[in-house]
Amino acid sequence: GEDITQGLPRVEELFEVRKPKGQAIIADANGNIKLHEAKEKREAELLGDDGEKHTYKIPFGSRLMVK
Repeated sequence: GEDITQGLPRVEELFEVRKPKGQAIIADANGNIKLHEAKEKREAELLGDDGEKHTYKIPFGSRLMVK
């Protein structure tokens, strides 16, 4: 049998607090955001405080952080 401690480095990696690789800002504006998901696509729609509407395609598997 394998030692249970062999999986601990991976567990530690999962819980480690760090900035994700490939981090990017997709929109630098104030407003409201709506997420739309379908089988073939995922989109974030931003309605800015200035009234402008922007739509961004989001790859599946990506995590979004809205501040």
